[in-house]
Amino acid sequence: MNKIIIGLFLIIGLNTNLKVETYTPDWELYAETDTEIKYYVDLNSYFQKDEMKYVITMQDTSNQGLDFNSISFYLEVDCKKVRSRPIRVFSYSGLMGEGEETDLTENRIWDWMYKDEKVPNSPNGVLLSYMCGDN
Repeated sequence: MNKIIIGLFLIIGLNTNLKVETYTPDWELYAETDTEIKYYVDLNSYFQKDEMKYVITMQDTSNQGLDFNSISFYLEVDCKKVRSRPIRVFSYSGLMGEGEETDLTENRIWDWMYKDEKVPNSPNGVLLSYMCGDN
């Protein structure tokens, strides 16, 4: 009986065209600081739900002497108040999200980051302009 069941699984598996889709980010550099931190946005991650927008960003922190080389933020963006905050935060031992992943979120509610009009070209200001237009 077990041989029949295994045979059926093999026949069904070989006769179907199953695809496993994997997510591939499309990173675009949007800012770089004097301390050589590079900021990227994943163009494939953007979506909107109700009044909020969501996007994934990545920071290359390899020149900072930290325990990790990159950090990723899943951001919630409120364009009405021109602000953003992390929902999930992960650090990685390698560049661009490669290597060992550590969840830094810890069930924490992160503070909102507002666009600073005195420093409009800050990484957060550039991202908010990109996500919300020039408010």
